[in-house]
Amino acid sequence: MTAKYQWVVVSDLDGSLLNHHNYRWDAAIPSIRQLQQLGMPIIFNTSKTYPETLELQKQLGIEAPFVVENGSCVYLPKSRFQELPSPYARARNGFWEIKYGMTIKEINRHLGKALDPSDKIIMLSACTPEQASKLTGLSEAQAAQAISREFSQPMLWGGKDSELDNFIQRLQQQGLNVLRGGRFFHVQGKADKGMAIERLRLFFSEPIKTIVIGDSANDIEMLNRADIPVVVKAPGNQFLKERVNKAFLTSLEAPEGWHEAIQFALNNINQDNNNKDYNHG
Repeated sequence: MTAKYQWVVVSDLDGSLLNHHNYRWDAAIPSIRQLQQLGMPIIFNTSKTYPETLELQKQLGIEAPFVVENGSCVYLPKSRFQELPSPYARARNGFWEIKYGMTIKEINRHLGKALDPSDKIIMLSACTPEQASKLTGLSEAQAAQAISREFSQPMLWGGKDSELDNFIQRLQQQGLNVLRGGRFFHVQGKADKGMAIERLRLFFSEPIKTIVIGDSANDIEMLNRADIPVVVKAPGNQFLKERVNKAFLTSLEAPEGWHEAIQFALNNINQDNNNKDYNHG
């Protein structure tokens, strides 16, 4: 007898659901509502912070688990996961918070040992909301949420390209993980978006299959764990199709590309189900 399983959508935000330049998501709404009608959870797996992600969930009418700061922390809504999901979980508002990465205090301590005064970097957490707004294109209120890092340090490298490898190596020697996102390098503990998917599986009562949507290098680990991986088109990201096994590359950028991704995945699932019905009917 075939084991029952649940389809789940796991999605990056910036450049995947949200337009890279203006952060619009309106074109994705029809697919979001369709997934909700089908009972498929939409799990955000993002480099964004807890307040940023929670605010977006409220705006979109989504109540589901989510993962912040590149796999560093998982949040499970108590309304759906009523029992303590892990001995390491703690209550935070209406969620269970399960931390896997380093805290910002631990990261900063390691950074203090790794950084050289000559390093030309801009740390997002060291910016004012006004400065962060100019760097990201977010409103100042949104930028204030983006600055409030708990488990990672996004930074911009302003030095020579030839010096970047040495810089990253020094960070890694301090036990830090360096991930390349759409705008920033993300410096954090030993966590990533791919590990987060495997950890999320443990909390569901039945096996899950995943539609995974991403657009940048820090999405590779989670895309390679997907049953249906989709890369949303973005400037300069065509290389992802070669680094992600059996990935579909959308023809449109976010948010239209996210809608395209979901329609592609749902059509794939329907075709697969029809073939199974035919073969075993």
